[in-house]
Amino acid sequence: MAVPGLDAGVAALANEPFDLVLTDSFGRTLDANTLAQLRSLVTVAKSTPVVLMTAHGEAARIAEDEHGLAGIILKPFDFNDVLALVHRLVPSASTPTQ
Repeated sequence: MAVPGLDAGVAALANEPFDLVLTDSFGRTLDANTLAQLRSLVTVAKSTPVVLMTAHGEAARIAEDEHGLAGIILKPFDFNDVLALVHRLVPSASTPTQ
């Protein structure tokens, strides 16, 4: 499921379970407001892993440590690295055929 923004993600998680949340910063700076939204997302997600895709490596590593993110994917990224992370976090995820 795709939703438009972190607030919509929080609402979606409150209404149904997911195996993984993958969110993209879309070039936004990881400012206090965005980090607060991420914290809300992680809190609502509870045991669901939340992964942030971003080009802001240092800020993302701080967010990972301080806000309980399951991981970060730094841009540009290799698709196989994304798949490896998904399979690590969600072992029941099926392997797509090539």
